[in-house]
Amino acid sequence: MSALAAWLRALAGMRHWPVSALLLRASMLLAPPAALLVARLAGDAPPVTVTIVVASLSLAFALAPDSGAGLLALGSVVAWWTAVGGDGLHPSVLVAAVLLLLAHVAGLLAAYGPSAVPVDPDLGSLWIGRGALVLLAAPVVWWVARAARGADAQQSLWQAGLLVAVLAVAGVGATLALPAAHDDSAAR
Repeated sequence: MSALAAWLRALAGMRHWPVSALLLRASMLLAPPAALLVARLAGDAPPVTVTIVVASLSLAFALAPDSGAGLLALGSVVAWWTAVGGDGLHPSVLVAAVLLLLAHVAGLLAAYGPSAVPVDPDLGSLWIGRGALVLLAAPVVWWVARAARGADAQQSLWQAGLLVAVLAVAGVGATLALPAAHDDSAAR
């Protein structure tokens, strides 16, 4: 069976999917192209061809969340933001970061199980919380980069800001008390 036939069969079966699966797939489909188009606010509108490529990859990502299409869709958006002129520090880059993280977490949750099964609320809460913690780094890194703008060591400060933000998020994540796993084998 060809990939196109599998995708068409998946589209036909969507009417039986739970709302949570549909919301995840909609996020995976719409967030990467939206993150790309937000570059217009910074004055760096992507060409139509780049937009079509990202939209196509996002469709493949939404239909097959555990495929490499998600990596290619998100990576294409990051590559565009990296390649555009200017310094990449327009505030709209924060909106793009939110959209990329939304697509990533939605893809992660969608890949956990079949589309016909609703997302477990505890699992959804866990990953949404983790995504929110990661998202906290974006404005910190952006602010450090903006503060260092024009400095001779701008690249080094940008990397240092990224490192500090990642370490801070990792430190906060490590200190959170996660529920302990229960071992049912002792009760037998």
